[in-house]
Amino acid sequence: MEPTDISSISWLVLLAANIVISLVGFKNTHFFEKYLFSINGVLREREYIRLLSSGFLHGGWMHLAFNMYSFYWFGPAIEKYWGTVGFLAVYFGSLLGGNLLSLYMHRYHEDYRAVGASGAVSGVIFSFILLVPDATLGLMFIPIPIPAWLFGVIYMLISIFGMRAQSDNVGHDAHLGGAFAGVLVSLALQPDLIDDRAWLVALLFAGFTAFIWLAARTSFFTAPAATQEWLRTQRPGKASARKVDMQLQEELNELLDKVQAQGWNNLSDYEQRRLYYLSNRLRK
Repeated sequence: MEPTDISSISWLVLLAANIVISLVGFKNTHFFEKYLFSINGVLREREYIRLLSSGFLHGGWMHLAFNMYSFYWFGPAIEKYWGTVGFLAVYFGSLLGGNLLSLYMHRYHEDYRAVGASGAVSGVIFSFILLVPDATLGLMFIPIPIPAWLFGVIYMLISIFGMRAQSDNVGHDAHLGGAFAGVLVSLALQPDLIDDRAWLVALLFAGFTAFIWLAARTSFFTAPAATQEWLRTQRPGKASARKVDMQLQEELNELLDKVQAQGWNNLSDYEQRRLYYLSNRLRK
């Protein structure tokens, strides 16, 4: 498999779609807020399109460039191997799988939001790893080329420790969820890989299981005691909706206070988009 083969073009269409839609999101705050991944948007408003649309938005130029650079090196090879339909199944299956895992793990974080194609790209990369585990990968942050299977192990370890630390702004759960979904779709497309790559499949499944086990024991991803008690005694409805609106109103008030004290231009791009979103959301 040659990573630079461009005989198929679905990967190129997806790359272009990511760039164009991200650019629209950079300039149009309402568009960005409407289609990003949002726990409240999906669970409360039932805007399920966000599970897919958020994968075509990015938080900035560096975020977009890194994802598309990675996708350029692996997307063509995966499409050449699986064909257009199989490739699209890997891409969108990974995008959806990553966001579904993120939705589950952040279900108690009512205002959690995310964007990016990282889950989909992770699935494409891990499909490549499953197919060519002995290929050597030379990556920006690893100066010495390493076997693809070893990269997969390192990737999982980084995701696990990143998830536990919660010290960065990276959606490790979506990354690993997308990677695992890419493996599952690949195995569904070619079941004999389970026997041919038994050792690698077992290794990847063990890593994902460890991730879920650690997440289940990490307080950040579990409901606080007060929330657990409330869930046992209350039914979801208007009361929970009012609670969320009160929290959002508090955030809006903090942003308005900052504008009054420091001026609009001292808000970050995210804060400006957030203020616009909250103003429209709470006006309904």
